[in-house]
Amino acid sequence: MWYKENRVIRGWTDYAEYLIRKVDSNTAGTYKCEKDVGPYGGKYYDQSSISVEELFTTPTIKVWGHQVEGGNMTLTCETNLPSPRRNTQLQVTFYREGWIVQGSGVSDIYEVYNVQLEDSGKYSCEVKTTDGRVRKRSAERVIQIEELFSPPVLTVSPESVSDGDTMTLSCDTNLSDYRQNTDLQYAFYRDGGNLQGFTSSNKYEVLFIQGRNSENYTCEIRTSTNGVRKESQGLQIQAYKCRPSKNNPPPATDKDLGL
Repeated sequence: MWYKENRVIRGWTDYAEYLIRKVDSNTAGTYKCEKDVGPYGGKYYDQSSISVEELFTTPTIKVWGHQVEGGNMTLTCETNLPSPRRNTQLQVTFYREGWIVQGSGVSDIYEVYNVQLEDSGKYSCEVKTTDGRVRKRSAERVIQIEELFSPPVLTVSPESVSDGDTMTLSCDTNLSDYRQNTDLQYAFYRDGGNLQGFTSSNKYEVLFIQGRNSENYTCEIRTSTNGVRKESQGLQIQAYKCRPSKNNPPPATDKDLGL
């Protein structure tokens, strides 16, 4: 009969050997065997303590640099092999939110180019031997990708215009504290059509033309290098045929007349 830490792990049998097929850290402990030599010979036992050397340490996942959208992010999966096992080949897998983002391979580096906000999440890595008998997984590392710049907001000045008047559109955003020197380019659109292509100016002057009663404007911002781009929500602007005033108000609608 075999015991581990005084708990029975195998009952009485004719086999004098006890085979452990997969040795890991849980295998360590004090083992005892008991032998029954018959009704007159009594029982004999012996015990021994077994320690298990780690093949490699539990991996740690690390990330380098500031994680800002549009940049490049590097993750490493670090573990240590004892000197006698330096030549052991290991395979590494990277995960985000439990899903594989880089399959099993010999590289312990995972690189993401032109990262986006959706690359945020909980990352982990797993290290295993080529036969898969020994595998260990790191703790999760939360990575939050920072916005390079906020979604643009389109404003107009003055807010009320008449046909033939000029108004100024402004496309405004806020840059990340780490990227204040980033060059941004701005484009403006009217009713889905291009009004002005990308330039370095966040302002655009528009001259109203008679007959256009209502127009929908948007603006878009992009970086000049890494291709991050964001578009504003639409801004609906109403143009009157003449400037509204006390002496010359805009035409009454059915709603104004209570109809």
